[in-house]
Amino acid sequence: MKGAGFGSGEAAYGALSLFLVIAVNKDKTEDFVDKMLIELRQQYLRIKMLKDVYPTTQMQEYTGVLYRLGIKFLHETVRYCSMGVLRRLRYIMTWPPSIGVENKVSEIKDAIREVEREMRALDGKRLNKIERVQSSMDHEQKASKATLEELSAIFHAQQIRTDNDRLDSLRRLLHVELEDIEIDPENYDTRLEDTFSRLRRLPPLDVDAQVQSQPVFAEWKQAKVSSIILLHGATVAPKQTSYSWLSPAATRMVRESRDGGGITGHNSAFAYHLCHISDTHAIPQNEISPSVVISGIIYQILKSDYGKQILRNEQHYTALQRKLETFDRLISKPTAHSQKLIGLLAQVFVNARIQKVLIVVDRIDRVRGGISRVLDLLASLVESTTSTVKIFLTARSRKFDVSDLRDWLDSGRLVRLAIDQDN
Repeated sequence: MKGAGFGSGEAAYGALSLFLVIAVNKDKTEDFVDKMLIELRQQYLRIKMLKDVYPTTQMQEYTGVLYRLGIKFLHETVRYCSMGVLRRLRYIMTWPPSIGVENKVSEIKDAIREVEREMRALDGKRLNKIERVQSSMDHEQKASKATLEELSAIFHAQQIRTDNDRLDSLRRLLHVELEDIEIDPENYDTRLEDTFSRLRRLPPLDVDAQVQSQPVFAEWKQAKVSSIILLHGATVAPKQTSYSWLSPAATRMVRESRDGGGITGHNSAFAYHLCHISDTHAIPQNEISPSVVISGIIYQILKSDYGKQILRNEQHYTALQRKLETFDRLISKPTAHSQKLIGLLAQVFVNARIQKVLIVVDRIDRVRGGISRVLDLLASLVESTTSTVKIFLTARSRKFDVSDLRDWLDSGRLVRLAIDQDN
């Protein structure tokens, strides 16, 4: 600068500018090199991990270009770093970053963008394929679900047919007539009301006040063990009726228990027998065999949901069928036949897994053998089963002989409630 004379300022400025250009070019070059080395390292690691994820020919071409440009860049970088100081300065002055290194960096970044675009394109194809597969799977799943539902419906229908066939077979072996057990309590109630509600001096039975509010009924209802209650009394009017004015108490029990309430509540079995006679003495009224009442109760248990435990169990069903077949020869011996049926009913409770059961029998005074015979049979049922059996009975009778059941009366397992119409 000293030898520059008068124009030393200009020379100094020129020298400084040259120095700044060299310094700036040097910094930019080395900065480009540093950043691109980091970028290449990251991209190469990424490509290595994704090589198996994107194994297409197009992706191999793009990554090949990237590798080739990277190698050229590294070759140029090694050549630059191996230069002497003066030669490196000459290189920087003649090949600034915008011409040399920056161009290569730009080419590499373009190659990286091509690789990334190809990745996105492949991802889009794969996502579309996944969506198509998912849609296909959803369709197949819906079809499978529909098929399963159809199969389930077919199986359910077949099961119902099998249940009904077996139930009908057992009904015939029990000698049960549907008209004897399918008496509508509402229709029976209507007939009873027409009979007893029009009397001037004798009102119809008040079930709430005269029966269910009585201490005897409450004692029977609340007992945790098997027990029997007998509601009995005389019916004096109208004179020509064959009905009992106490029967509305039985129909009330039937309706409440049929609707899921009653004294045993939910999760308990229920069966009943209602009177099936004409309303007038002018028509002869035949007595009912105890076997008819018991068989009807067995059939109702088998027809209920509890009965499926037997109908759908080959061993239980076959054993019950065989026993009933052997009972046919006892039909001519009513006492032995009814006693056998009582034992069978107790076994049905066991096989059907019944823990609690309510049995309602209306008008046991019409059962052949009399009230005492019915009570004796039902007492033997209670004694022969571990299920809790609650039995509600009605009878049109002022008095009857209970000497054979004195022990039951004394123990409280049998209670009586006497209500005469004319009292």
